[in-house]
Amino acid sequence: MVQKYAPDAYFLFHDSFRNNKETWYDLFEDGDTEKVALDHHGYMAWFHDMTEPEEYCAKFEQDALFADDLSQKYEVWKGEWALGTDVCAHWLGGFNDGGVKAQFPCKAVECPYSYIKNPPGPADFDRTAEFLGPYSSFEPVQSGVHKGMCWTDSDHFNHTQVTQIAKCVTDTINNHFNSSFMWTAHNEIEEKWDYVKAYDLGWLNKTPVSPLPMEEYIQKE
Repeated sequence: MVQKYAPDAYFLFHDSFRNNKETWYDLFEDGDTEKVALDHHGYMAWFHDMTEPEEYCAKFEQDALFADDLSQKYEVWKGEWALGTDVCAHWLGGFNDGGVKAQFPCKAVECPYSYIKNPPGPADFDRTAEFLGPYSSFEPVQSGVHKGMCWTDSDHFNHTQVTQIAKCVTDTINNHFNSSFMWTAHNEIEEKWDYVKAYDLGWLNKTPVSPLPMEEYIQKE
């Protein structure tokens, strides 16, 4: 039906994290796979009990191998991926929620200020509050806004190590997948989940450039 009414569009379906050839290879007839693609997400943040870049690289590569067999039938896309290696990203597990305990101490950063104007001044929240509700059953130190501070990935890996992880991740994607989309194109805190910042920092671009101040990002958008 998609191809009938939108012949240039792809029919993209997610593998529900069942990344194996046996489940999906016979889903479509051999002659009915043009512009059909399987979407496989890949997030290292939920890789557990790993402390070295090489471990993350090996796990990411292993997770991608199934795509080689399936790509003989139709395209396989890495529809979502990021460079985050822990679950510290603010509200990653949902609004004021975490869900999974972080492997390493999360880093506190000042929460961004809203660029939405609300006369007579900019809209903001109480930055002196111990914790902002509503509260989840998860520990607020990892998930909630605490005295104006939000949470980001830990400092367990330095810039050089993140660069190493970025290289192996992008090599794996290029070697096994037909296309990919990083989550997200741009956000305000998480450079490891932000294509623009990751590019500017040299993780995805071999020549680092100075990231623009947030005000300039907003103006460009």
